[in-house]
Amino acid sequence: MIKRMLALVLSLMLFISAALAQEDTIASYALPDGAEVCYLTEASSLAVPDGLQPMYDLMQHAVLRGDVYILRMPNGRALASVSSTPVRTTRSAEELLELWPQIAANIAKEGVTVNDDASCAKAEDVYGTQALHITTDLTAGENTVVLLKAEAFAFCTEGTMVEVWAVWPDEAMYRYDEQAAQELESDAADLQMFLKSLNFSGEAYVLQGSDYTDPEGRFTIRLPDNFVVVTPATPDEELETLRQQFLSANAAGADAVFDSFVEDIKEQNVTLVLTGDMKGAITLFCDREPDFAGVTADMMATLAQPIRQMLVDRFGIAILLTDEERATISGAENALLGYWVRSGECSVQLDVMAAVHGSDWLCEADIYTLDGDQSVRALLSSLIVQTLTFTVD
Repeated sequence: MIKRMLALVLSLMLFISAALAQEDTIASYALPDGAEVCYLTEASSLAVPDGLQPMYDLMQHAVLRGDVYILRMPNGRALASVSSTPVRTTRSAEELLELWPQIAANIAKEGVTVNDDASCAKAEDVYGTQALHITTDLTAGENTVVLLKAEAFAFCTEGTMVEVWAVWPDEAMYRYDEQAAQELESDAADLQMFLKSLNFSGEAYVLQGSDYTDPEGRFTIRLPDNFVVVTPATPDEELETLRQQFLSANAAGADAVFDSFVEDIKEQNVTLVLTGDMKGAITLFCDREPDFAGVTADMMATLAQPIRQMLVDRFGIAILLTDEERATISGAENALLGYWVRSGECSVQLDVMAAVHGSDWLCEADIYTLDGDQSVRALLSSLIVQTLTFTVD
Protein backbone atom coordinates (compact mmCIF):
# COMPACT_ATOMS: atom_id res chain seq x y z
CA MET A 1 0.00 0.00 0.00
CA ILE A 2 2.74 2.50 0.96
CA LYS A 3 4.73 1.66 -2.16
CA ARG A 4 1.70 2.36 -4.35
CA MET A 5 1.05 5.64 -2.52
CA LEU A 6 4.62 6.82 -3.02
CA ALA A 7 4.66 5.90 -6.69
CA LEU A 8 1.63 8.09 -7.23
CA VAL A 9 2.77 11.07 -5.21
CA LEU A 10 6.27 10.93 -6.69
CA SER A 11 5.21 12.82 -9.78
CA LEU A 12 3.97 15.99 -8.10
CA MET A 13 5.19 19.54 -8.06
CA LEU A 14 5.17 23.08 -6.73
CA PHE A 15 6.36 26.58 -7.33
CA ILE A 16 8.30 27.25 -4.12
CA SER A 17 8.96 30.94 -4.02
CA ALA A 18 9.61 33.11 -0.99
CA ALA A 19 10.20 36.85 -0.82
CA LEU A 20 13.50 37.92 0.59
CA ALA A 21 12.15 41.37 1.32
CA GLN A 22 9.24 42.06 3.62
CA GLU A 23 7.44 44.46 1.28
CA ASP A 24 9.08 45.00 -2.10
CA THR A 25 10.43 41.65 -3.20
CA ILE A 26 14.13 41.60 -4.05
CA ALA A 27 14.04 38.05 -5.41
CA SER A 28 12.38 34.68 -5.26
CA TYR A 29 14.50 31.67 -4.41
CA ALA A 30 14.62 28.07 -3.21
CA LEU A 31 15.89 27.85 0.36
CA PRO A 32 17.81 24.64 1.13
CA ASP A 33 16.29 22.51 3.88
CA GLY A 34 17.80 23.60 7.20
CA ALA A 35 19.15 26.92 5.92
CA GLU A 36 18.31 30.20 7.69
CA VAL A 37 17.57 33.66 6.36
CA CYS A 38 17.44 36.88 8.36
CA TYR A 39 17.68 40.64 7.98
CA LEU A 40 21.19 42.09 8.36
CA THR A 41 20.44 43.57 11.79
CA GLU A 42 19.51 40.09 13.07
CA ALA A 43 22.58 38.31 11.68
CA SER A 44 24.47 38.45 14.98
CA SER A 45 22.10 35.80 16.32
CA LEU A 46 23.28 33.18 13.79
CA ALA A 47 25.24 30.26 15.25
CA VAL A 48 28.90 30.38 14.20
CA PRO A 49 30.97 27.19 13.74
CA ASP A 50 34.33 27.16 15.51
CA GLY A 51 36.93 29.24 13.70
CA LEU A 52 34.56 31.02 11.32
CA GLN A 53 33.78 34.20 13.27
CA PRO A 54 35.86 36.33 10.82
CA MET A 55 33.72 35.08 7.93
CA TYR A 56 30.52 35.99 9.77
CA ASP A 57 31.93 39.37 10.79
CA LEU A 58 32.81 40.13 7.17
CA MET A 59 29.27 39.39 5.96
CA GLN A 60 27.82 41.72 8.61
CA HIS A 61 29.87 44.76 7.55
CA ALA A 62 27.45 45.79 4.80
CA VAL A 63 26.19 49.37 5.01
CA LEU A 64 22.49 49.31 5.81
CA ARG A 65 21.27 51.76 3.15
CA GLY A 66 18.71 49.41 1.64
CA ASP A 67 17.42 45.89 2.16
CA VAL A 68 20.19 43.42 3.10
CA TYR A 69 19.49 39.78 3.91
CA ILE A 70 21.91 37.12 5.17
CA LEU A 71 21.50 33.41 4.44
CA ARG A 72 23.26 30.72 6.47
CA MET A 73 23.58 27.28 4.90
CA PRO A 74 22.50 24.35 7.13
CA ASN A 75 25.93 23.60 8.64
CA GLY A 76 26.94 27.25 8.88
CA ARG A 77 30.04 26.79 6.70
CA ALA A 78 28.76 28.90 3.81
CA LEU A 79 26.98 32.25 3.82
CA ALA A 80 25.23 34.38 1.23
CA SER A 81 23.82 37.87 1.21
CA VAL A 82 21.29 39.51 -1.09
CA SER A 83 20.84 43.26 -1.06
CA SER A 84 18.94 45.96 -2.88
CA THR A 85 20.25 49.53 -2.49
CA PRO A 86 18.98 52.77 -4.07
CA VAL A 87 21.57 54.47 -6.28
CA ARG A 88 21.63 57.83 -8.04
CA THR A 89 23.54 56.53 -11.04
CA THR A 90 22.49 53.41 -12.91
CA ARG A 91 25.64 51.69 -14.16
CA SER A 92 26.02 49.03 -16.82
CA ALA A 93 27.85 45.78 -16.14
CA GLU A 94 30.85 47.06 -18.07
CA GLU A 95 30.92 50.22 -15.95
CA LEU A 96 30.75 48.12 -12.80
CA LEU A 97 33.59 46.01 -14.13
CA GLU A 98 35.76 49.12 -14.39
CA LEU A 99 35.12 49.65 -10.66
CA TRP A 100 36.53 46.25 -9.66
CA PRO A 101 39.83 47.70 -8.34
CA GLN A 102 37.84 50.15 -6.20
CA ILE A 103 35.51 47.39 -5.00
CA ALA A 104 38.50 45.24 -3.98
CA ALA A 105 40.06 48.22 -2.18
CA ASN A 106 36.85 48.85 -0.25
CA ILE A 107 36.75 45.21 0.88
CA ALA A 108 40.38 45.49 1.98
CA LYS A 109 39.43 48.39 4.26
CA GLU A 110 37.66 45.82 6.44
CA GLY A 111 41.05 44.27 7.26
CA VAL A 112 40.67 41.63 4.57
CA THR A 113 43.30 40.56 2.07
CA VAL A 114 41.72 40.39 -1.39
CA ASN A 115 42.93 38.83 -4.62
CA ASP A 116 42.29 41.89 -6.83
CA ASP A 117 43.64 40.47 -10.08
CA ALA A 118 41.75 41.67 -13.15
CA SER A 119 40.88 38.06 -14.03
CA CYS A 120 38.71 37.84 -10.89
CA ALA A 121 35.98 40.01 -12.41
CA LYS A 122 34.04 39.96 -15.67
CA ALA A 123 30.77 41.12 -17.17
CA GLU A 124 28.44 38.34 -18.25
CA ASP A 125 24.79 37.40 -18.74
CA VAL A 126 23.28 36.07 -15.51
CA TYR A 127 19.86 36.23 -13.87
CA GLY A 128 18.41 37.47 -17.12
CA THR A 129 20.60 40.56 -17.33
CA GLN A 130 24.18 41.74 -17.82
CA ALA A 131 25.94 41.71 -14.46
CA LEU A 132 29.35 42.04 -12.86
CA HIS A 133 30.51 38.56 -11.80
CA ILE A 134 33.32 38.32 -9.24
CA THR A 135 35.18 35.19 -8.12
CA THR A 136 38.05 35.82 -5.73
CA ASP A 137 40.00 34.66 -2.67
CA LEU A 138 39.96 36.40 0.70
CA THR A 139 41.91 36.16 3.94
CA ALA A 140 40.08 37.46 6.99
CA GLY A 141 40.66 37.64 10.73
CA GLU A 142 43.44 38.66 13.10
CA ASN A 143 43.83 36.19 15.96
CA THR A 144 41.94 33.57 13.96
CA VAL A 145 42.72 33.72 10.25
CA VAL A 146 40.44 32.05 7.71
CA LEU A 147 41.01 31.48 4.01
CA LEU A 148 37.83 32.17 2.07
CA LYS A 149 36.42 31.76 -1.39
CA ALA A 150 34.00 34.43 -2.54
CA GLU A 151 31.61 34.85 -5.44
CA ALA A 152 29.48 37.89 -6.18
CA PHE A 153 27.05 39.28 -8.75
CA ALA A 154 26.02 42.92 -9.11
CA PHE A 155 23.75 44.78 -11.49
CA CYS A 156 21.67 47.94 -11.64
CA THR A 157 18.03 48.22 -12.53
CA GLU A 158 15.70 51.23 -12.29
CA GLY A 159 17.82 53.21 -9.83
CA THR A 160 18.64 50.19 -7.69
CA MET A 161 21.84 48.23 -7.18
CA VAL A 162 21.30 44.51 -6.57
CA GLU A 163 24.21 42.58 -5.07
CA VAL A 164 24.60 38.89 -4.27
CA TRP A 165 27.62 37.76 -2.25
CA ALA A 166 28.60 34.24 -1.22
CA VAL A 167 31.53 33.22 0.97
CA TRP A 168 32.80 29.87 2.22
CA PRO A 169 36.10 28.52 3.61
CA ASP A 170 38.80 27.24 1.30
CA GLU A 171 38.70 23.44 1.46
CA ALA A 172 42.37 23.53 2.51
CA MET A 173 41.13 24.80 5.90
CA TYR A 174 39.74 21.34 6.65
CA ARG A 175 42.44 19.11 5.28
CA TYR A 176 42.73 17.36 8.65
CA ASP A 177 39.09 17.65 9.79
CA GLU A 178 36.95 15.11 7.93
CA GLN A 179 33.65 16.10 9.54
CA ALA A 180 34.14 19.80 8.82
CA ALA A 181 35.19 18.96 5.26
CA GLN A 182 31.99 16.96 4.72
CA GLU A 183 29.89 19.77 6.17
CA LEU A 184 31.62 22.27 3.89
CA GLU A 185 31.00 20.06 0.83
CA SER A 186 27.30 19.82 1.71
CA ASP A 187 26.95 23.56 2.38
CA ALA A 188 28.82 24.44 -0.82
CA ALA A 189 26.38 22.32 -2.85
CA ASP A 190 23.40 23.96 -1.10
CA LEU A 191 24.92 27.39 -1.69
CA GLN A 192 25.28 26.79 -5.43
CA MET A 193 21.72 25.49 -5.60
CA PHE A 194 20.52 28.64 -3.85
CA LEU A 195 22.49 30.91 -6.19
CA LYS A 196 21.09 29.13 -9.24
CA SER A 197 17.54 29.38 -7.92
CA LEU A 198 17.56 33.17 -7.50
CA ASN A 199 15.08 34.96 -9.73
CA PHE A 200 15.06 38.76 -9.91
CA SER A 201 12.59 39.18 -12.75
CA GLY A 202 9.49 39.85 -10.65
CA GLU A 203 7.62 39.67 -13.92
CA ALA A 204 4.05 38.57 -14.39
CA TYR A 205 3.56 36.11 -17.19
CA VAL A 206 0.99 36.71 -19.88
CA LEU A 207 -0.26 33.18 -20.30
CA GLN A 208 -0.96 33.06 -24.00
CA GLY A 209 -1.67 29.79 -25.75
CA SER A 210 -4.47 27.29 -26.18
CA ASP A 211 -6.50 25.37 -23.63
CA TYR A 212 -5.68 21.66 -23.59
CA THR A 213 -8.40 19.27 -22.42
CA ASP A 214 -7.50 15.80 -21.22
CA PRO A 215 -9.13 13.20 -23.54
CA GLU A 216 -10.51 11.43 -20.46
CA GLY A 217 -12.06 14.67 -19.20
CA ARG A 218 -10.00 14.85 -16.01
CA PHE A 219 -8.45 18.30 -16.38
CA THR A 220 -7.84 21.33 -18.56
CA ILE A 221 -4.76 23.56 -18.71
CA ARG A 222 -3.58 26.40 -20.94
CA LEU A 223 -0.36 25.66 -22.82
CA PRO A 224 1.86 27.80 -25.07
CA ASP A 225 1.70 26.75 -28.70
CA ASN A 226 5.26 25.38 -28.79
CA PHE A 227 4.70 22.99 -25.86
CA VAL A 228 4.47 19.24 -26.55
CA VAL A 229 1.88 16.97 -24.90
CA VAL A 230 2.70 13.27 -24.42
CA THR A 231 0.09 10.71 -23.33
CA PRO A 232 -0.12 6.91 -23.18
CA ALA A 233 -1.44 7.08 -26.76
CA THR A 234 1.73 8.74 -28.09
CA PRO A 235 3.49 6.34 -30.55
CA ASP A 236 6.83 4.87 -29.42
CA GLU A 237 8.64 6.35 -32.42
CA GLU A 238 7.48 9.85 -31.43
CA LEU A 239 8.60 9.19 -27.85
CA GLU A 240 12.05 8.23 -29.10
CA THR A 241 12.30 11.42 -31.16
CA LEU A 242 11.36 13.52 -28.12
CA ARG A 243 13.82 11.56 -25.99
CA GLN A 244 16.69 12.43 -28.33
CA GLN A 245 15.66 16.10 -28.35
CA PHE A 246 15.52 16.10 -24.55
CA LEU A 247 18.95 14.49 -24.23
CA SER A 248 20.47 16.92 -26.75
CA ALA A 249 19.12 19.92 -24.83
CA ASN A 250 20.32 18.82 -21.39
CA ALA A 251 23.36 17.54 -19.53
CA ALA A 252 24.52 13.94 -19.25
CA GLY A 253 22.12 12.07 -17.00
CA ALA A 254 18.99 13.52 -18.59
CA ASP A 255 18.21 10.07 -20.00
CA ALA A 256 17.19 8.85 -16.52
CA VAL A 257 14.89 11.86 -16.17
CA PHE A 258 13.18 11.27 -19.50
CA ASP A 259 12.92 7.53 -18.90
CA SER A 260 11.19 8.23 -15.59
CA PHE A 261 8.65 10.33 -17.50
CA VAL A 262 7.96 7.42 -19.86
CA GLU A 263 7.63 4.97 -16.97
CA ASP A 264 5.03 7.18 -15.29
CA ILE A 265 3.16 7.72 -18.57
CA LYS A 266 2.87 4.00 -19.27
CA GLU A 267 2.38 2.71 -15.72
CA GLN A 268 0.41 5.56 -14.06
CA ASN A 269 -1.50 7.06 -17.03
CA VAL A 270 0.38 10.34 -16.53
CA THR A 271 0.21 13.19 -19.03
CA LEU A 272 3.58 14.78 -19.79
CA VAL A 273 3.98 18.36 -21.02
CA LEU A 274 7.38 19.41 -22.38
CA THR A 275 8.49 22.98 -23.06
CA GLY A 276 9.54 23.70 -26.62
CA ASP A 277 13.21 24.02 -25.63
CA MET A 278 13.08 20.81 -23.53
CA LYS A 279 14.27 22.71 -20.42
CA GLY A 280 11.13 22.15 -18.39
CA ALA A 281 8.28 19.70 -17.96
CA ILE A 282 4.93 19.27 -16.24
CA THR A 283 3.47 15.88 -15.39
CA LEU A 284 -0.21 15.55 -14.50
CA PHE A 285 -1.96 12.63 -12.81
CA CYS A 286 -5.59 12.24 -11.77
CA ASP A 287 -7.32 8.99 -10.84
CA ARG A 288 -9.66 7.51 -8.28
CA GLU A 289 -7.72 6.17 -5.31
CA PRO A 290 -10.11 5.01 -2.56
CA ASP A 291 -7.23 4.58 -0.11
CA PHE A 292 -6.64 8.34 -0.32
CA ALA A 293 -10.19 9.25 0.71
CA GLY A 294 -10.03 11.83 3.48
CA VAL A 295 -6.28 12.45 3.14
CA THR A 296 -5.48 16.10 3.89
CA ALA A 297 -2.61 18.25 2.63
CA ASP A 298 -0.86 17.91 6.00
CA MET A 299 -1.16 14.12 5.82
CA MET A 300 0.19 14.14 2.27
CA ALA A 301 3.20 16.16 3.38
CA THR A 302 4.30 13.38 5.75
CA LEU A 303 5.44 11.49 2.64
CA ALA A 304 8.17 14.06 1.92
CA GLN A 305 11.11 12.04 3.25
CA PRO A 306 10.03 8.66 1.79
CA ILE A 307 9.57 10.40 -1.56
CA ARG A 308 13.06 11.87 -1.26
CA GLN A 309 14.43 8.35 -0.80
CA MET A 310 12.54 7.19 -3.88
CA LEU A 311 14.10 10.05 -5.83
CA VAL A 312 17.52 9.01 -4.56
CA ASP A 313 16.85 5.44 -5.74
CA ARG A 314 15.68 6.71 -9.10
CA PHE A 315 18.19 9.47 -9.83
CA GLY A 316 21.10 9.22 -7.37
CA ILE A 317 20.90 12.50 -5.45
CA ALA A 318 17.86 14.26 -4.00
CA ILE A 319 17.67 17.08 -1.42
CA LEU A 320 14.38 17.98 0.26
CA LEU A 321 13.90 21.75 0.05
CA THR A 322 10.52 22.14 1.73
CA ASP A 323 7.55 20.15 2.98
CA GLU A 324 5.74 22.92 4.86
CA GLU A 325 4.22 24.93 2.02
CA ARG A 326 0.52 24.73 1.06
CA ALA A 327 -1.39 26.25 -1.87
CA THR A 328 -4.86 26.16 -3.31
CA ILE A 329 -4.86 24.66 -6.80
CA SER A 330 -8.13 24.13 -8.67
CA GLY A 331 -10.07 24.76 -5.45
CA ALA A 332 -8.25 22.24 -3.24
CA GLU A 333 -5.50 22.72 -0.64
CA ASN A 334 -2.33 21.06 -1.94
CA ALA A 335 0.72 19.79 -0.12
CA LEU A 336 3.72 21.45 -1.77
CA LEU A 337 6.95 19.47 -1.68
CA GLY A 338 10.19 20.76 -3.15
CA TYR A 339 13.32 18.82 -4.12
CA TRP A 340 16.67 19.38 -5.79
CA VAL A 341 17.51 16.28 -7.85
CA ARG A 342 20.69 15.32 -9.67
CA SER A 343 21.13 12.55 -12.23
CA GLY A 344 24.71 12.34 -13.45
CA GLU A 345 25.56 15.89 -14.52
CA CYS A 346 21.89 16.83 -14.95
CA SER A 347 20.35 18.95 -12.16
CA VAL A 348 16.59 19.28 -11.80
CA GLN A 349 14.49 21.35 -9.45
CA LEU A 350 11.37 19.32 -8.71
CA ASP A 351 8.26 20.94 -7.26
CA VAL A 352 5.40 18.71 -6.13
CA MET A 353 1.67 19.48 -5.64
CA ALA A 354 -0.79 16.86 -4.39
CA ALA A 355 -4.39 16.98 -3.20
CA VAL A 356 -7.51 14.85 -2.99
CA HIS A 357 -10.47 16.23 -4.95
CA GLY A 358 -14.02 15.16 -4.32
CA SER A 359 -14.29 11.96 -2.34
CA ASP A 360 -11.25 10.03 -3.58
CA TRP A 361 -9.68 11.59 -6.68
CA LEU A 362 -5.92 11.87 -6.17
CA CYS A 363 -4.74 14.77 -8.35
CA GLU A 364 -1.08 15.63 -8.83
CA ALA A 365 0.92 18.15 -10.83
CA ASP A 366 4.72 18.09 -11.17
CA ILE A 367 7.14 20.71 -12.43
CA TYR A 368 10.63 19.65 -13.50
CA THR A 369 12.99 22.57 -14.10
CA LEU A 370 16.21 21.53 -15.80
CA ASP A 371 19.30 23.37 -14.46
CA GLY A 372 17.05 25.22 -12.03
CA ASP A 373 16.16 27.89 -14.61
CA GLN A 374 13.84 30.13 -12.57
CA SER A 375 12.23 31.84 -15.57
CA VAL A 376 11.12 28.42 -16.88
CA ARG A 377 10.01 27.40 -13.40
CA ALA A 378 7.99 30.57 -12.90
CA LEU A 379 6.22 30.13 -16.25
CA LEU A 380 5.30 26.50 -15.58
CA SER A 381 4.16 27.36 -12.06
CA SER A 382 1.99 30.18 -13.39
CA LEU A 383 0.37 27.80 -15.86
CA ILE A 384 -0.54 25.43 -13.05
CA VAL A 385 -1.62 27.99 -10.48
CA GLN A 386 -3.60 30.16 -12.88
CA THR A 387 -4.98 27.79 -15.54
CA LEU A 388 -5.05 24.17 -14.30
CA THR A 389 -8.51 22.88 -13.46
CA PHE A 390 -9.25 19.32 -12.39
CA THR A 391 -12.70 18.49 -13.76
CA VAL A 392 -13.55 15.54 -11.49
CA ASP A 393 -16.27 14.91 -8.88
